[in-house]
Amino acid sequence: MKVKVILSVLIAVLIAASCTPKKSEPQTGTMTAQTPTESGTAEVQTQIQAPMETSDFPKVMYVNSENGLRGRAEPSTSSSVVETLLYGQRIATHEKGSIPVTIDGITDYWYKISHQEGWLFGAYLSTNLPSNVPIILGLWEQGRDIFNFSPNHGYKVGRKESNWFDIGKWELNGNTLILTQTSDGWEDIDNAESVVIDISIINENNISLMYGGNQYNLIRSDYPYTFY
Repeated sequence: MKVKVILSVLIAVLIAASCTPKKSEPQTGTMTAQTPTESGTAEVQTQIQAPMETSDFPKVMYVNSENGLRGRAEPSTSSSVVETLLYGQRIATHEKGSIPVTIDGITDYWYKISHQEGWLFGAYLSTNLPSNVPIILGLWEQGRDIFNFSPNHGYKVGRKESNWFDIGKWELNGNTLILTQTSDGWEDIDNAESVVIDISIINENNISLMYGGNQYNLIRSDYPYTFY
């Protein structure tokens, strides 16, 4: 897809905002792969729990373990690992286990996520993005249009409740955000050109993008579903 098409998608999902809070410098950093947390070698309660629905769900949370986090098929450390999530990864939890368990010497609940139908140990989840990861991580929106920036430097842009999305790679260098599209959701794009955008971090929930002399804002989304 041509650069002008990528730009048209980007501009279409952003609108100017009237607020102008104090800006801070963007966070940068490299996400490194480490051994995932929740190894099952510490004190562990492995019984499977009956799930419990509450009015607080679905709830957006983030992986706050620098070693990553294993997702289990069932709420038990003896259950198979269905996926491994990265530090700072955004997820949506839909259920909470009924019984607290102790793992790695920490007591908390299991939480169910819709992706892969897995369960995560709650001690390594938080409601806020960890402070030492790039603040661009997570889901950002305007109306139905959404951007998702992942810890593996992948991004997706699309619409809520839609199968349409574009896929690419992001890179944050100081005040510069570089987007390189690699797929239109159906076919891979070879030798794609990059889009360079000036970015300012307003706060943890607002980022300001400058392109073509215009300023646009993205707001961190509380949309309670995970956009992969």
